[in-house]
Amino acid sequence: MEQVAGRGQDGGMSSTAFVNANTRRVRRSKRLGLSVPVVVQGKDAKGAPFNELTRAGGLNANGALLSLGCAVELGQTLSVQNQNTGLAQECRVVNRGVLEGGKWKVGVEFTRPAEGFWEIYFPPLIRNGQ
Repeated sequence: MEQVAGRGQDGGMSSTAFVNANTRRVRRSKRLGLSVPVVVQGKDAKGAPFNELTRAGGLNANGALLSLGCAVELGQTLSVQNQNTGLAQECRVVNRGVLEGGKWKVGVEFTRPAEGFWEIYFPPLIRNGQ
C-alpha cells in the first residue's frame, strides 16, 4: 500500500489518500489537521484486548488517523470514543502505516455514518470539473 499526500494552500488540510495495487481509495471528505483525545478499544494483532488513551488526528467526516501503541490488522474493527463528547463509534482499520516513536499510524473509517462525531463541519470536496 502506498500513501499519496498533499497539503491545501492554507497548510491545514491534507488530501492524503491511500492506494494499493488493485484499488484506489478516494477521499470522501477533507482531512483537517486537528487533534482530538480518544479512547480506542479492540484487540491487538495477537488477539489480546487493549484499551488505549491516544489522539486522533487528520480528522475527516469518515474517520481519522490514530497513533496506537499496539499493532492492529487491516479490516479489523475498533471502538473509538471521542473524549470531548463521550460519543463512541465503531471503526474499521483501513491502513496501518509505519511505526514512529513507538506508535503505529493507523487509518480508520467509521463503519456507519457518524455525522457530528467530531462536532466539526466538513466542507464538501471540490473535484476537478465540478
